[in-house]
Amino acid sequence: MRPTFRIAVVGSGAIGCYYGAKLVAAGRDVHFLMRGDIREIDRCGIRIRGQGQNLHVRKIKHYQSTQEIRPCDLVLIAVKTTSNRDLLKLLPPLLHEKTMLLTLQNGLGNEKFLAQNFGAARVLGGLCFICINRISPGVIDCYDRGRVAIGEYKGGPRPRTRQVAAEFKRSGVICGVVENLVLERWRKLVWNIPFNGLSVTAGGIDTAAILANERLRAETFALMDEVITAANKCGLPLPRTEARKQIKRTESVGAFKPSTLIDFEAGRPLEIEAIWGEPMRQAAAAGAATPRLRKLYSALKALDEKRQSDVLSIPAITVHNRQRALRVSLEALQSFAQHALRACFKIPQKENGVLAKLSEVDVILVSDRRMSELHRRFLHQPGPTDVITFQHGEIFVSTETARKQARHFGNSVEQEMRLYIMHGLLHLHGFDDKDRRAVAEMKRTQETLVARVDRALRRSILQWRGGRIHKHRATERAIHPRRLN
Repeated sequence: MRPTFRIAVVGSGAIGCYYGAKLVAAGRDVHFLMRGDIREIDRCGIRIRGQGQNLHVRKIKHYQSTQEIRPCDLVLIAVKTTSNRDLLKLLPPLLHEKTMLLTLQNGLGNEKFLAQNFGAARVLGGLCFICINRISPGVIDCYDRGRVAIGEYKGGPRPRTRQVAAEFKRSGVICGVVENLVLERWRKLVWNIPFNGLSVTAGGIDTAAILANERLRAETFALMDEVITAANKCGLPLPRTEARKQIKRTESVGAFKPSTLIDFEAGRPLEIEAIWGEPMRQAAAAGAATPRLRKLYSALKALDEKRQSDVLSIPAITVHNRQRALRVSLEALQSFAQHALRACFKIPQKENGVLAKLSEVDVILVSDRRMSELHRRFLHQPGPTDVITFQHGEIFVSTETARKQARHFGNSVEQEMRLYIMHGLLHLHGFDDKDRRAVAEMKRTQETLVARVDRALRRSILQWRGGRIHKHRATERAIHPRRLN
């Protein structure tokens, strides 16, 4: 008789949502810790798309605290390693005498951290050889289903190891049990160290762009070779053929954004110590020279420290889709919003600006109907408008009005929405359009900043796509002047 596990998911990002949703769809009893993005999850659930998958889990059991979840049999840990200290408070309410802790995190040292704080007997490790991106709170795009490898922190596989693997298999996940968990950790580092690192240090590029660039491709192979040599020095029999095998797999995936690049663009701390620092230190202790890894580690540390100091007072920004009238690329708008926010902080804030005081900004895409309600309720005006900004950090954008304006002014819909996002951010930065002089200043500023951000985004494409221009219509037309609300 197979066991029925009560499962908790701690860390509801791409990995946690993907595997948690797969388990729910297979009828497993899964409870998600979700301290944000709850409205969209309540309304739409979790959807997994790509690679022949079209899975939609509408009902998700989610909670604001682990105290509400109560003890479970299995806890999937998918938080970023930079949040490991938070686990000291999050995990105890989930534990009973035999609770298993399965970490699905990247890098080295996570099982040891859990063992030191919660007991080695509880700890298992899982390696997710997969390429997925969470493009909105409830939507996961899958580029490569990959596989999961599960092993014990101490000793070889046990009956419980195979039971946990069987739960994943019954959920449609390719999953196997491994004899040597540490070997599999280093196997994944062969990919993580070069692709996650170079995607950031090379200026924010995807895996396809890395492999299309002769210098970066050579650097990727060199880093992989160093990692394999280090693993061998640590007594782990990782074959040299692993590098070419992983390159071939990556080429089949196409243009994929590694998780470190997504974290960097979102202003989140990078998992530098787990993915680069700890492997570098273990390699050194085993007598392996890793000059390229050390150089990459130092470059990432410098970039992360500079970015953290630059954005010390810059809030997080998230684009939410609350409408169905128009299909939009949330990933593209999110990227623009992050660049636009940083661009705003490079100009002086006006006297009444609140942007630097906010911890987060939400850009919310809505229909004309919803915009009309907001327009009437808060501005006492009938009908929809293009953008409404609230000083507490919400920017509402009407996609239907953007479509109408785009046709009228000869822009693309995406460029219209970019203009509205920048307009809302400038309002938060203290700009207004109450008189003709203020209107003229705000218009000049927003057009300058939008053009600056567009150039920066295009430069990244031009630099790493071999000079081939992948133009969006928005880059081909000037922004026509008009008054925004």
